Amino acid sequence: MGQDLKTFYIKLSLFTLVVGLVYYGLRQLGFTLLDHQAFPYILIFFALTTAIFHLGLVRAEARGNQLFVRFYMGATTAKLLLYMIVIVTYAFLIDIDTRLFLINFFLLYLLYTSFEVSFVYRKLTAMKQTGKSGPTQ
Repeated sequence: MGQDLKTFYIKLSLFTLVVGLVYYGLRQLGFTLLDHQAFPYILIFFALTTAIFHLGLVRAEARGNQLFVRFYMGATTAKLLLYMIVIVTYAFLIDIDTRLFLINFFLLYLLYTSFEVSFVYRKLTAMKQTGKSGPTQ
């Protein structure tokens, strides 16, 4: 469990660094179509929510497949609600370049969701191949 989590955090950090550098590089090249002042904060927000979610996922996996599935479904729902709260709060309270904020938020949502799902898929595939069912609930 510890090594898998460490590997995930290293890959998440590298992924976040690459996304940030690509964004910064595009800005330096004059591609400012998607340039928004909140981008670094959105990037950190997605990195942290992904890290926290994955920690819970690893802990749930250690307690069995049923808890793993329940946690995954519940946490995904909670994250979507959190994301909607962030979007609505920004749109109504800050209201600066809301369209650009939404585009940046959605792009990062797609990137981090793809990153996260790829890890979960690999984990489920490995669990299926090894026949690991974990403790029963």
